[in-house]
Amino acid sequence: MKEHLIPVKKTARYYTIGEGSANIQTVWLVLHGYGQSAASFLECFTALDDGTIYFIAPEGLSKFYTSGLYGNVGASWMTKEDRLNEIKDYTRYLDEIYKLLCETFDMQRVKFNVLGFSQGTSTLIRWLAGAKVKTSNIILWSGSFPDDVEPLSIRSYLNSSKLHLMLGKYDKLIDHKKADERIIRLKKAGIRFSLNLFEGKHEIPKDVLRDLTRYL
Repeated sequence: MKEHLIPVKKTARYYTIGEGSANIQTVWLVLHGYGQSAASFLECFTALDDGTIYFIAPEGLSKFYTSGLYGNVGASWMTKEDRLNEIKDYTRYLDEIYKLLCETFDMQRVKFNVLGFSQGTSTLIRWLAGAKVKTSNIILWSGSFPDDVEPLSIRSYLNSSKLHLMLGKYDKLIDHKKADERIIRLKKAGIRFSLNLFEGKHEIPKDVLRDLTRYL
């Protein structure tokens, strides 16, 4: 048996809140976690919609039934199977999403915030490590810095933005020991960040999100 690879075109889906107008002052790119849909994830941000913010939520390229053979459908950014090619696919996809933003907004003028939740945190950092687009705030929520990205290699890039780590005190899906080790790794690399522990689980509480935005 031999493994073969062939590049194919695929239709990707994304959701937005807001209109591409001159009123937009801030653009948010938000990446969902494993098993979520972009539409349901984007609902977390509706309370922030004030007419000056544009939200865009790409959806993972792999979809599946989250329970059994029917019912709710979620998406994944990648698995351990053929992981390097899946990473290449979704980084190209996010490059295309960013091109769409550049066609709609002056990305050097607006504030650009990026947020990854759970599996979306590693997805976000892997993309940023290659794209190095200008960001105002990088938010890693209920996830961690990926082991396969060397913090030193993008230290100057990360320090040119503001990095925020958000962790729920009662999040049972996070290995808090490993999270602590990765935080130490960032500190040793000289990367500046703020660590925010909130009263919650593996989630984005709307009140915690709203409190965070006051400091962005």
